[in-house]
Parts: sequence; structure tokens; C-alpha cells
Amino acid sequence: MKIITQFLMISFLAVFLCTSNSMANTYTYKDVYSNWPGHSQNVVPPNGYNVDDDVIGTPLVGTMVVDTVDSSGVEYLASVKIDVVSRQSPDYLFINNKGDWETWDYLIKYDNTQTWTMWKVPETYNYDIVDHTGARNGHPFSIEGLDTPVNYLTDIGYSGSSLAYTFSSVVDNRIALSEEGWTIGYSPWCANDVTLGGSAPVPEPATMLLFGSGLIGLAGFGRRRLLRRA
Repeated sequence: MKIITQFLMISFLAVFLCTSNSMANTYTYKDVYSNWPGHSQNVVPPNGYNVDDDVIGTPLVGTMVVDTVDSSGVEYLASVKIDVVSRQSPDYLFINNKGDWETWDYLIKYDNTQTWTMWKVPETYNYDIVDHTGARNGHPFSIEGLDTPVNYLTDIGYSGSSLAYTFSSVVDNRIALSEEGWTIGYSPWCANDVTLGGSAPVPEPATMLLFGSGLIGLAGFGRRRLLRRA
């Protein structure tokens, strides 16, 4: 019994050390949403595209990669990169830091004049809903009544296949990502495609693998003791 107790203590200590000393700085999200959750639309990908991806029409939106930086134990947003071909503007990037994906804090709009503005979203708001010929009508694509610009974004670049948002590294103008969870979403003006991803306060896969390996080892150890007694 004493040996089992010592093994348990070592296993949980290893899990604690792994959790406290590791933090992912890159998050990758596949394009698995055909629309904002709660707004149904049946979408069938064209030939040549993975059935797990929501790729249809123009633009062709794919993977989203979120990069962050750590400073004094706080994680800050550094950049958001989205695979998109035949980009349609204006388009919008949504950011929240409240754990609830639809409680947005910021909205970034890039318009047809090739200028962008980052807005602070009020606590209560209404979506702008698509109503255009050839678009995904009835779906959200922006937020109404924004009147407070903020300067946490420094640049938006588009290469023809990759859209990159770069955020400020200045201490007073950085976006700190909440430990309670955060979400980032992207949509063009036509709501033709949505990319949505975020963080949740759950153990990292590597931590769960380590914990699972410890339990498996413990189970094997206990089984060997029982066999010896038998």
C-alpha cells in the first residue's frame, strides 16, 4: 500500500509540473463551421475538398492559426492567420475574452477602401444580418452600432492566399487572453464561410497522456501484486 501511495504522489506531481511549466503559443483550427453556431445552413463541399472542411463558393476559407506570446505569466494575442483564397471584403474578425464564444469584446473590419478599424464591442449588441443577392442571407456577419475605436491592432496583410492580422506588442496596447477562455471568429460580408476557434481551461493533450500513462502503469503494478499473492 505504501508503494502504491508513493507512485500516486509521483504521478500527480509529474502532471502538476507539466501543467504549470508548459503553455502552447500556437493554436490551429480547421474550418469546420458552415456558419455561426445556431444559424443552420446545409453546405456541401465541392469535389476535391475534404468533407470535414466548409469550403464552398467564394471566398475559399481554410485553417486559422492563432499565435500568442507569454509575458510575466500572462498570454497575449500576437497574430491571427487565416488561409483564404479570393478574399471578399469587407470582412470581419471577432475576438472575445469572456469564455462565452458569442460575448464579443472586439471587432475588426477591413473594408473595400483597404482600410481597417478595430472596435470595442459594447456589453449588449445586435448582429448585422446578411441580406444581399448571392450571399448567405439571414446569417450574422458583423455587429451594429460600433462607436469606440481601439488601437490594439497594428496591421492587416493579405498575400492572395493568407490573411494575417498583427497585434500590438506595446505593453499598454496588448490584448491579454483570459485564462477562463477566449474565442476568435472570422467572416466575410456575405457570411459565405466562418472560421471559429478558441481556448478552454482544460488540460493539454500531453498532460492527459502523461496522466493516462501513470494510471495504466499503476493498474499494471496492482495486477502484478495480485498475481503474486495468488
